[in-house]
Amino acid sequence: MLKTLFGEVKDGRLARHPYLGYIVLLIAISMGIVFGALVLAGGIERMMSGEIQQTQEMLTQKFGIPGLILVLVVTLMLGFANFNITAKRLRDMGLPGWWTMLGIAIVSIAVSLIFPAETIVQDGQSITQASLPSSILELAVFAFTLLVPGNAFGGKSGSSISN
Repeated sequence: MLKTLFGEVKDGRLARHPYLGYIVLLIAISMGIVFGALVLAGGIERMMSGEIQQTQEMLTQKFGIPGLILVLVVTLMLGFANFNITAKRLRDMGLPGWWTMLGIAIVSIAVSLIFPAETIVQDGQSITQASLPSSILELAVFAFTLLVPGNAFGGKSGSSISN
């Protein structure tokens, strides 16, 4: 599993079904981390008698910079794993993996700059959500990588993980 997520950076390939499985795995890991952090913060707040301000100050003092570095490292690791398995899937389709990923990232950044995220104020709270064009682009890229069969673009034949 770790070899698929973090290894075979230059020449690995990934068929459709394993790609879907690894994407679901990364989503589950991300949600588990976020849920665990929320439960931990809620538990600490409860121990601090429900004082939110006092809890935030205590967490900042105890975990400040090391906690921020940990969050950054975990985010970069999950992001790299996502890019790596998508590049492998693109290679399996016959496209240059990392170059296609770079192109997708540039187009995604351009769309995000042209159509910035929207902030909605609801019940006194600000909620930021991606713009519709950005969401459509992300869904289209995901559908493309999931639905196009291997070797559709005439790349190398064969796959290290079959469908």
